[in-house]
Amino acid sequence: MDNEEKGISIVEVFRLLYKRIWWVVASVIIFAALVSVLVQFWYNRQTQTYTVNYTIDFPGMSSGVYPDGTPVRYGSSVSLAALESIVAADPSLAGINVLNMFNDGDIEFVQNDEVQADGTTRTSFSLTVGVKYFYTAEQAKTFIRAVAGYPVTRAVQISGGLAHSSGIEAYTAADTFEDKLSALSDQRDYLLDMYDRMIAATSEQYTSDGRTLANYRSEVSSIFQSSDEAYLQSLVQTSSCVINYQKFISEYPARVASIQSEIDSNNAKIAAQEAARDELIEKLNSGAIASADLLPFNQLIAKYTADNDALQTQLEEIQKTWEWVQSADGDYTKLDSDVQAILTQMDKYATLLGDVASTFKNVYSNYFDDLSDVSFSSNVLEAQGGINIIIAAAMGAVLGFVIAGVVICIIDVPKYLKSRDGKRAPDPEEQEGGNAEN
Repeated sequence: MDNEEKGISIVEVFRLLYKRIWWVVASVIIFAALVSVLVQFWYNRQTQTYTVNYTIDFPGMSSGVYPDGTPVRYGSSVSLAALESIVAADPSLAGINVLNMFNDGDIEFVQNDEVQADGTTRTSFSLTVGVKYFYTAEQAKTFIRAVAGYPVTRAVQISGGLAHSSGIEAYTAADTFEDKLSALSDQRDYLLDMYDRMIAATSEQYTSDGRTLANYRSEVSSIFQSSDEAYLQSLVQTSSCVINYQKFISEYPARVASIQSEIDSNNAKIAAQEAARDELIEKLNSGAIASADLLPFNQLIAKYTADNDALQTQLEEIQKTWEWVQSADGDYTKLDSDVQAILTQMDKYATLLGDVASTFKNVYSNYFDDLSDVSFSSNVLEAQGGINIIIAAAMGAVLGFVIAGVVICIIDVPKYLKSRDGKRAPDPEEQEGGNAEN
């Protein structure tokens, strides 16, 4: 009996566990649920990420610039300034800590440029964000789509903010008829060029508010035709009026003196070249030099003479305007009336071009709205990484079983062993009787 095993077998342990089966079941269920909750709502939220793959497109994207000419930097979508503006613009994104997201590197942007068989480059993007920053998957989806579409949103916003009327602004600010006429021409050419680009990009199929781009273009070209421009040009050239006659009056003496000084200087240069040339003519007659040696002198004399002709024309025009000012004899009302007579002709075209510029602003904004797009590889947003909830439950169940087993063994094994060993021990009286018989 001294060598009898004092331990407990695995079968006996399971018998003890079976006697407290509801403890085991309760422990397994509780720990399975507890671990599942901890994994799902804490561990997975700390480790899982959302990843989306997508492409974007907007008019002019291939040129690498936004509508206002600023360069497109796709990585700016995940800049802190962009993230903060995205959250601020949508109340449903309130509470997302983009500062921590940015500082901890929990948002990652990747640009992939793939060369196609035809030699063109296809650009795609991927965006990865930590799950822990969002309250719901729907909020995460809204945020990620807004970040992915940031370049497109920016392009559309810029396109809607452009006035397309810089020519009209220059016209208003100009203080000469020539500059005003040039501004009108620039405004017309700008609108025609923009419509041409849009038509080329859409194969003439795009319409805005029921009208084709070609129809809008025709409207612009009919407003300020080359014949209209030529008429205004002739009106300006034959007129002695100037818009800012007060400025002209104050600058007149200095301008005349400056031009006359240039003329005198050119005359001196001409005289010097003629004198040098005359000296060479004597050598030419004696055969010492060729006639080609006189060419540089003749060319300079011709240049200075042409310069003087142009200066003399300016001087005559200035003098003509001065006579116009003097003819008013201080009656500025008359001068204003003469100026306004020409401005009225120009203002008519400026008003019409301003109207079609406003129309173009709306067309251009619609054009960007309709042709800008963000395309995602999948509409389903799934979290990646972490531990599967079923595996977590299984781990919790095993842990619960082990803990229940340990607790039950601590409580019941000593009692069981004491009871079992007490049954095995022989009765002392029986042991003495047996010894007597021997």
